[in-house]
Amino acid sequence: QDETQRLIRRVDAELRAAPVTRNSAVARILLLTGGSWYNPMTIRTDRRFTTERDVQMNAVSPGFFATMRVPILAGRGFDERDSRPIGETGRRSVIVNQAFVNRYLASRNPLGVHIGIGALPGTQTDIQIVGVVGDVSYRGLREQSEEAWFPIFEGDDSMGTFYVRVRGTPEQAFQTIRQIVHQADP
Repeated sequence: QDETQRLIRRVDAELRAAPVTRNSAVARILLLTGGSWYNPMTIRTDRRFTTERDVQMNAVSPGFFATMRVPILAGRGFDERDSRPIGETGRRSVIVNQAFVNRYLASRNPLGVHIGIGALPGTQTDIQIVGVVGDVSYRGLREQSEEAWFPIFEGDDSMGTFYVRVRGTPEQAFQTIRQIVHQADP
């Protein structure tokens, strides 16, 4: 797992630095394929409550929302403060979508609210909301859902899908991207 994380981080850094790259990011779960990672959530405001249905989750690298052209509506996107060093686990920050805010936090400022993954009475609520983004088509184009986005590599994130916006022609970019991947892991 640590070796896979190192490889994904290396390819991500090299892609972002490549002249053919406009924006680049990594997501744990591939979008628009019907796949998902979901769980109910426990939310702690002035009271503690759980979501009545599952929240769609994903783990993404800094720059994901800019790469996918998803607007940050409040707070901030992820940055290097949010990714733990390889070998450390635990989630400490989250970005939620507008649908999540509308359904569960409509009457309050969502920034700084703490949540936890799960709905058991002992669920820890130590993950802080640091941003709100526009709604994303997660599993399919017609589906709307409440979403929570975590920094990639905080848990057992040993897989990822790269999203790259390129400069120039796709053919030129593909050649560079193949070379970066091949050099990282022939």
